[in-house]
Amino acid sequence: MKKWASMILILVLSCSVFGLAAKAEGETAGLTKFIKNADGTYGYNASTPVYYYNGSTEQVQIPTTYTQPKEQFKSSWVATIANLNFGKVETEADFRAQYQTVLNDFESWNMNAIIFQVRPLLDAYYPSVLNPWSEFIATGTQGKDPGYDPLAIMVEETHKRGMEYHAWFNPYRVTNTKLTTQSILNKIGATKEEALAMTVPEQIAAWNKAGILADNNYAVQHPESVLRFDEKLFLNPGIPEVQDYVAATIEEVVTNYDVDAIHFDDYFYPYRITVDGKNVLFGDQQEDATTFSKYGIPNGYSDTKAGIDDWRRDNITTLIDKVKETIDTHNQTKKTAVQFGISPFGIWEHKANNPLGSNTPTGSSQSYSQSIFADTYQWIKDEKVDYMVPQIYWSFDQGAAPYGDLARWWNNAAEGTHVQIYVGHANYKHLGNGGWEAAWMNPEEIPNQMRFNQQLANVSGSVLFSYNDIKKSNLATIPDA
Repeated sequence: MKKWASMILILVLSCSVFGLAAKAEGETAGLTKFIKNADGTYGYNASTPVYYYNGSTEQVQIPTTYTQPKEQFKSSWVATIANLNFGKVETEADFRAQYQTVLNDFESWNMNAIIFQVRPLLDAYYPSVLNPWSEFIATGTQGKDPGYDPLAIMVEETHKRGMEYHAWFNPYRVTNTKLTTQSILNKIGATKEEALAMTVPEQIAAWNKAGILADNNYAVQHPESVLRFDEKLFLNPGIPEVQDYVAATIEEVVTNYDVDAIHFDDYFYPYRITVDGKNVLFGDQQEDATTFSKYGIPNGYSDTKAGIDDWRRDNITTLIDKVKETIDTHNQTKKTAVQFGISPFGIWEHKANNPLGSNTPTGSSQSYSQSIFADTYQWIKDEKVDYMVPQIYWSFDQGAAPYGDLARWWNNAAEGTHVQIYVGHANYKHLGNGGWEAAWMNPEEIPNQMRFNQQLANVSGSVLFSYNDIKKSNLATIPDA
């Protein structure tokens, strides 16, 4: 998605008032709704206050000036899955040149850290004894050695710029393309009906035979440890050996590379999907019932919906514990300071379901129950991570997930802990969502969010999603419409 050049201002962080009533430094102005007018223009509607959440009588207050903190985490995600933010290259020289462009951009935006996806699937942007080479580096073929070490290059060049390098891992994802995608059907030589009739081991064998999954892919070696949902494959979080494998993957990287942090995204158990207008949840088809019978019930979890939900949450927390222990052991042994950070979904749980939750409606998604089963609130309280980057990818006036209330919720969750909160902002929605959500046509939406964060003592940085969505557009190439 193309973005207005004005988004470049976000990290420059000018002290302009961005349309709010001018007041003395340190004061705030009440936020009003940004709308599309009858004549097609956009602007603030002074008669419509924006409140913290539906039912609140407290108007969101935005500081009228921005004061740059002495210390602040400023970064963006560089996604390699499907080459979203970083293209395939033919040579090491091409890789170096492309990465230098990324670093040049980060430097021009005053960023001080890069979050780069080094494991988009069960693969690697580095030589590994545990994972095959990523298909997204050069050839499009998983397991093909590019002949150089991309991660070593990136760490060295990033540190030359005085920036931190955060290695971003997806812990469980095996495939990101649906089983019945025509290009996949062509490669495996099957019809849609034949593909859907395959068991998970049969699908893995077919993809391996077609060269889509490499011989040394963990899923190929352990098909019994793989689940399928929404026609996509992922490792079964309930199997202890899977947790150990992911932790070993992290150990390999922190041992061999001078990374500043290990970074996980929010892909744990699958999110819910919509089929024919109805919500479909992982577990509806008893996808992990056998695993629960083997590992859950014998360990005291009740054979109920609540019991299996608790077990799933504990599976993810156990993985987090094992990764944290791996990093802590490395730090203690090598006298290093590698951090562990996670960027979870922006809503933990709704207050109607849990008194500790946010003022968000129960129709919205959440991470504690129903979907990914990530107890991020407790991870903060138990200091299982060093930093958290909640993906608060909504505007102030989004009733399903209002930015102001959620930012305050995450700030309060970190109170009394050593966990740093860096907010994840949805740059990709600027213009991209403008057709149906006027707030994202506002070039001040994210600057307003960043000024708002100045009022939150435990929020100490921002991360923008994603790299491509910050880059300046060539306006001449964008249709007038």
